Amino acid sequence: IVGLVVGITVHELAHGIVAYAFRQEVKSTGLLLLLGIPLGAFVELGEEFKNADKKIRGAIASAGPMANIAVFLAVVLITPQLYAIPTELTITKTYASPAMDVLKEGDIIYSINGKKINSLKDFYNIVKDIKPNEKITITVLRGNELKTFELITSNEGKIGIVVEPSKNLAFALNCCYWTYWMNLLLGFFNLLPALPLDGYYVWVAFPRVVRDLKLKIKALEKPIEHIS
Repeated sequence: IVGLVVGITVHELAHGIVAYAFRQEVKSTGLLLLLGIPLGAFVELGEEFKNADKKIRGAIASAGPMANIAVFLAVVLITPQLYAIPTELTITKTYASPAMDVLKEGDIIYSINGKKINSLKDFYNIVKDIKPNEKITITVLRGNELKTFELITSNEGKIGIVVEPSKNLAFALNCCYWTYWMNLLLGFFNLLPALPLDGYYVWVAFPRVVRDLKLKIKALEKPIEHIS
């Protein structure tokens, strides 16, 4: 829900801000509600938009998808930083040997092969180098006591555990995951060249934008020729 709210809100607000910049009428703004739960914001443009220049309509229409793509890229950059945040990693499941016979749900990973585990990044950096049938030492916090075990990894190089970070970090990562996908889908889907999607106005305006750009380039070339 958080990802959807962020995606819709950013999309619609971008339309409204760019429309205001072009002095277009914004008839109304508000929240989208489902059973009293806010799902995002909306911006309703006036009739003036339909009669506006193609380039203006294209700019307003493209603002929503571009804002979604910007959020998508921001989340791509932010998410890896979350994996470095200090957190306890708790075993939530033991699904195979060798862990199934030794480790327990609720154990907190303290260290692997003598290397302290302080974050998800630490955990992934260590386990990615573990080889099949390798002897490893794992220390866990069980209750108030540290316990150390020696295990032989599986034929696939796995320990056989599922770990989770703190609830707050897990929530943040889950929000980033859905914000990533919702904004990616909203951004690119709305750029498809079909009504009633934003992409229709964007692609209708595209030839005009290219033509004007070529004219500006030619206009710049003439002074350069005179100078040379």
